[in-house]
Amino acid sequence: MSNIHSDLPQRRIPVRLHRGVGLILTDDDYLATELLTSPKLAPYIAGRLTRHALLIAQDAAPALIKALKQNGYPVRVVSRLLGITSPPSQSAPAENLSAADPSASSGYITSDRQASLKAISLSTKLDAAALLPHVATESINRVWKNWCGQENYFVPPSNPQAALDDLLKLWQDPRFLRTWIQRHYRRNPRFVWRLALLRLFRHSVLPRPLLETLLSGALKASSQDKTSALSPASLFLDLCPGSQDRLAGSVYIPPMLVEAAWKKLIKPTEASRPFPSRYVETDGLDAWIGLCLVWQAGWDSPLRFTGDGTLHKRDAERLRELLNKLPKPPIGQIPPPESWWQLACVLGWFSNEPEQRVSKPQHLAAILNRSWLDLATDFWHAWLMAYLSPLPIARLTHQSNPMTACPDRDGALFLCVLVATASLLALPEQQGLALETIQQIVHQHPALHLNGDVDSVVSLQSCQQILEEWLGVLWMLGLVHWSEEHQLIRLSPLGRRVFGLESQWHEPEEQPCLVVQPNLEVVAFRPALRPTALVMLSQLAQWKATHPALVLQIDSSSIHRALQSGYTAGEILAWIEQQNTRAMPEAVRSLITTWAQQQQRIAVYPQATLLEFDTPQDLHDSCRERLLGVVLSERLFLLDEGADLDFRQFRITANIHYLQPLHPSVKVLEDGITLEVKLNQANLLLECELQQLADLVETDSIAQIRRYRITPESVARSRQQGWSVLRWQQWFLKRCGRSPSPAIHFLLTVSHAELFFGPLYVLETPSETLADGLMQWSETSSFIIRRLGPTALAVRAESKDAFVSLLRNLGAQLRTDADTSSPASAPSGSPGLS
Repeated sequence: MSNIHSDLPQRRIPVRLHRGVGLILTDDDYLATELLTSPKLAPYIAGRLTRHALLIAQDAAPALIKALKQNGYPVRVVSRLLGITSPPSQSAPAENLSAADPSASSGYITSDRQASLKAISLSTKLDAAALLPHVATESINRVWKNWCGQENYFVPPSNPQAALDDLLKLWQDPRFLRTWIQRHYRRNPRFVWRLALLRLFRHSVLPRPLLETLLSGALKASSQDKTSALSPASLFLDLCPGSQDRLAGSVYIPPMLVEAAWKKLIKPTEASRPFPSRYVETDGLDAWIGLCLVWQAGWDSPLRFTGDGTLHKRDAERLRELLNKLPKPPIGQIPPPESWWQLACVLGWFSNEPEQRVSKPQHLAAILNRSWLDLATDFWHAWLMAYLSPLPIARLTHQSNPMTACPDRDGALFLCVLVATASLLALPEQQGLALETIQQIVHQHPALHLNGDVDSVVSLQSCQQILEEWLGVLWMLGLVHWSEEHQLIRLSPLGRRVFGLESQWHEPEEQPCLVVQPNLEVVAFRPALRPTALVMLSQLAQWKATHPALVLQIDSSSIHRALQSGYTAGEILAWIEQQNTRAMPEAVRSLITTWAQQQQRIAVYPQATLLEFDTPQDLHDSCRERLLGVVLSERLFLLDEGADLDFRQFRITANIHYLQPLHPSVKVLEDGITLEVKLNQANLLLECELQQLADLVETDSIAQIRRYRITPESVARSRQQGWSVLRWQQWFLKRCGRSPSPAIHFLLTVSHAELFFGPLYVLETPSETLADGLMQWSETSSFIIRRLGPTALAVRAESKDAFVSLLRNLGAQLRTDADTSSPASAPSGSPGLS
């Protein structure tokens, strides 16, 4: 039994939160370039964020949507602004919410059960030093008194660290644990049996509701003994109760304690028999086919549920008709529609909206990069979570009225499954058990009841039904082998890996598994198929048959579904070509391309929420936590419109709201062409705009300053992207609080200015009065082009000789550049022509 899983980060991921961002997502970069360079659309677009994403200018989303529709672009508008929720300490207790709203009980399917699954699959390995910050001080003191206070060789600890060291030292002493197990087994064997069954979860951090369901009823007998009143709170450490930590609501179980109870009690039964060499097995794909059928049904029409958390009757019948396509297992039965719906919700394939009482399908991109072993383990744990709730088990008795169903007391149905599973795990690899033997073990097991009568806990009918469903789930996941001739069952190699036993099973290599026919029918080759390929295939094709062959149909609606799931036409075609065993027919390629072009190729987010991570690894860690949305770049993530951000997982380093008025944040330096930006005042819009207008020349990480320089090349680049002189002036007023500098104005207008370059002569006069006279007298004014200064006049080159002759005839002492005499030798006050 491993201490705690290593996937959960021990820190809150730093992230910059951008709220209210105007964003355009296109299906390819060519379309993005077309929009960015369009004269009619460019004024509303701030710049290019990534190859497929464009930023909308401030407050320009309504005008842009109107312009897109007027120019014939198909547009899908997604409008949702992420709200900052209150901390958990300020929210109402869950009990009060459930009492106030009768529909709140249905939230258990996606809140408590999904949190329980995440606590099991995402627990983390903690040593003594790392464990202390996650444990409440009062929990350490309470548990220390129960474990160490009764031992004479322990002295009262001086601080929580010392108490925790004592506990961990005691929990790692095999001799003490064997003695402790033996002592409590004599007092209450039912409790020790249930403690041993925790070995099936293979983790030391378990959700508190699960532990209380398993152990609270068994500890009632111990609580009657006044000398040792036991409870889960006094036996095990509570992790971060009431805090925002990822481990909040979980309990730390000493792994060696559970291992000691398992070794003492879980033994191979004498009723086991050698397993024959001839048996039947399944490929483990039926479970994922069933989930894909339910997901497609929810995509076509959202699934509705009632106030008590059960599926609407019509939707249940709709799912039942689809699930009838699955092959009937040789052992057990296929779970009912309610089980599949709850499985999909717990696994994150659906999100529930309690106010509308509907379940809407989610994007499945996060599932495609997971291994077969992880997916099978999560499926198994998710199915177990369905039996943690004290809700009426109407789905087991298939009764329409849940109030007439037998309620589950002390998690007995959940324990039936654990006991049956433990009986298989205790077997040697080459041994098997008869189904009748498993039923007898469950009915007579001391972990379930006190009086030896299972009817005192749950009805035999309910117990039989849960075992039938248990067998069906194990078979569809490919976790068991079955011998029809000898009526024996055992764990398969994959099943042994899922439950942490030694096995020769290895992840199969990915290989082509499809045959795409010209009529757009897809035939899948099961031996080469993997769950991730099934999930991807279900997003772009409709299911037609599941046995004996897997047959799907590609049509316009399925391609539209794939596009809405975030895939482009190029990605769809590339995946089909990769998985296809033959060359793709050109007719299929042409139809998929045509349907993709006819669909909504542009998604406009007037108020999107973007997460900017410090490193690509932080973004990768967040995606592993099933964060819903689209990865835009190695550090940018677009949060899905139907998702809420769990602020317990993230540390917000900057909260930038784009709907607030802009303030000048760019400084123009003395050279007139260098712009200085403070990083703490910058946002994505400003960065995109500066990338179009200037070149980055320097980044001062210490002073948190970036400097950009406007050059002729950057001006030409901005002109190609639709920036006019008027738009430059508006940008400077908005971002700098001033007009462009003369140098920038020169770079912007020089291409349109008409300049004269040619030989001219300058006449310099000793006084302004003499220059005024030359400009006013008609005889001399015809020779002058313009006045260059108070005493300087410009004279045409071809008129020089005539002008000089006229001035000399008037008696003026004129000095020209042709004179050989130096300027010092010329009389003072005489005009000069140069």
